[in-house]
Amino acid sequence: MIVPVKDIVTVPSEQIGFLPSRSLQGADASYTCSVQNTSTDWQQVLQIIKKHWLFSVLFAAIIFSAIAIVTYSITPSYESTARLEVDPPGSEAFSLATSGPGGNDEDYRDTQSEILRSDELAIAVIRKLHLDSNPAIVGKKVLAREVSPARNHATDQIPRESVALRYFRDHVNISLVRKSRVLEVKFTSADPRLAAQVVNCLVDMFIERNFRARYDAIMRASEWLERQMDDIRQKADSSNQALAAYQKAHGIVDVDEKQSSVSQQITDLNHELTQAKTDRIQLEAYLKGIRDGHPESLPQIRQNAMLQALTQNLIESKADLVQAQTIYGEKSPNVQKLKHRVHELQDQILAEQGKIAHDIETNYEAARARENLMSQEIKGATNEMSEMAQYISLKREAQRDADLYNLLYTRVKEAGITAASKSSNVRVVDTARVSDTPARPRRVLNLSLGLVLGILGGILMAFVREGFDNSIRSAEDIEKWTGLPSLTLVPTAALMASRNSVQIGLPAASFFGRPLSPEAEAVRSLQASILLSNQENPPRLLLVSSPFAKEGKTTVAINLAVALSQSATTCLVDADLRTSGVASALHLKSGRGLSDVLKGSITVREALVGMPHSPRLTLLPAGSPPAGVLDQLLVLDRIRCVVRELSKYCQYVVIDSPPLVPFADGRVLSSVVDGVILVVRYASTSRQAIARCTQMLNIVRAPVLGVVLNDVDLTSVDFASSYSMRYNRT
Repeated sequence: MIVPVKDIVTVPSEQIGFLPSRSLQGADASYTCSVQNTSTDWQQVLQIIKKHWLFSVLFAAIIFSAIAIVTYSITPSYESTARLEVDPPGSEAFSLATSGPGGNDEDYRDTQSEILRSDELAIAVIRKLHLDSNPAIVGKKVLAREVSPARNHATDQIPRESVALRYFRDHVNISLVRKSRVLEVKFTSADPRLAAQVVNCLVDMFIERNFRARYDAIMRASEWLERQMDDIRQKADSSNQALAAYQKAHGIVDVDEKQSSVSQQITDLNHELTQAKTDRIQLEAYLKGIRDGHPESLPQIRQNAMLQALTQNLIESKADLVQAQTIYGEKSPNVQKLKHRVHELQDQILAEQGKIAHDIETNYEAARARENLMSQEIKGATNEMSEMAQYISLKREAQRDADLYNLLYTRVKEAGITAASKSSNVRVVDTARVSDTPARPRRVLNLSLGLVLGILGGILMAFVREGFDNSIRSAEDIEKWTGLPSLTLVPTAALMASRNSVQIGLPAASFFGRPLSPEAEAVRSLQASILLSNQENPPRLLLVSSPFAKEGKTTVAINLAVALSQSATTCLVDADLRTSGVASALHLKSGRGLSDVLKGSITVREALVGMPHSPRLTLLPAGSPPAGVLDQLLVLDRIRCVVRELSKYCQYVVIDSPPLVPFADGRVLSSVVDGVILVVRYASTSRQAIARCTQMLNIVRAPVLGVVLNDVDLTSVDFASSYSMRYNRT
């Protein structure tokens, strides 16, 4: 019979203090442990899946079964499809319309698609195929009811038709094939023959109604055109008579040539008039400069070669005159001669300027006369142009009336041909066929999809379940939530260990009845971790506690004390005064203990209980529970005295503390010891509890050595990738 050890904790794999694995011949058990320090993300994923594989498989089976049940419970339905090519209006062999642009073409196809979905067309199909009498469509209950056969209009519906119409709407599907002018008409029914009949009937009636609508429109248009032709013919005759009378009155023979020559003449005259105006304005500006006394500013004067030569001679003569006056004086013959030369040059310059001014004035008068002449010529050409414009207007009106009459006459003839040809812009590409394979449900696809969804859902639910798991399960969890090292893993212990312990004289709760068992190796690992934490001054006063009760701290404390007593004197103190468990775990009876020592009724030495088969191990029981709440400060003072006195007799003192979270005793005791060992239970202690416990110990600055993970199932998936363990029990 296997009994789990309660309340034990784990530590990071790299700090697990297992002793070197070994096997002894003749021993009743052999144990091998190997540790893998790291694992990849994929290994963690596989580990989670393995951990919850049964739940995942069950979830996947439920999903797959549900989809399979629904799939096989659905009545098979068959789908028939017909395809129609819908060309734009006017694409028929004979048509009164012309094809429109691409946007109108798309709108036309959408319109035809909506017509195919119309209730009027659906009711016509229902009545032709008597679908309202089909029990598979309207149901037997509806057929059993009495209905009134009276219908005042072709679209009036009786109750059975209303039911059939709803069925028709739900099972018909009209869609446009992408990048084409093809419409697909589909109908789904449990009867494959009925599905094909409905589709073909719907297509035939659609084409027939489309042709009928076109025929009626053509005939109405023809009638209207014939009525309009008489009026247009009379108007065309009147226009031709008015044109002939105007042409005769004005002597117009060839309209096109005259129109062309008059237009060119007016264009040339306008050009000449513009040039004359430009010349007149320019010459008028020159005259204004002359009259204002600035003839030298005129370009004709500045650019005249004779004037330039005379001006140059005048300048040179004036220079010679000034020089001669300086040398010979005013009365010198040379000076008089030079003065006469200067006067002659000035007179020549003035004469030449006057001649140029006279030429400019003459040119100005000629330009003004030319401008007036051009204006008169343009007025005459404009009058002639007006007559031609009126003639052209009359001719165009007569031509327009004649063209309209001819067009209407052509359309009337085309309408008759179109109506007789029965051509249509809708063509059946594929007729509906009777399907031998149900369209729905797609059982293979549904089952495959159900299998895939089940597997993916199962994997997802495994991670969801893992996410909701709030317990401590590994050394990594301890490091993550506390920042403390993991001292050891204590696996689940067996009842056989207790019996063997009693047989060889060890305490009943000891694991060392089987010295090579995994539990004993775990305690040795804990002992080694504690002693090696400070080699020069290893901790002697040890406190074993846990966040809550039933975490296994008492069992760990007992076995740690037994392990330490094998090398030195050790005292095990049961400090859990509320629910003491050390004495009962060791099958000892003691009426007095620590509570009596704290009260002062007995001494420490009187309260100690020796272990008969463990001479180096003594026990200080809890004693009788306190009558009321103890003063913590007073207890702290007295407990220090007790620990100090125990240190005189024993090298190691192991204290079993009350739980830390619900009671303050553990925090008080943590201030008087050399090291605190936290015990948590695998898959039981919550992460928040161990984190809260660590926080409380940090507040009081307790010397926490690490955490022990208790009651570990090393064969579980949590440790399958990191630990391999083999034992043989006899």
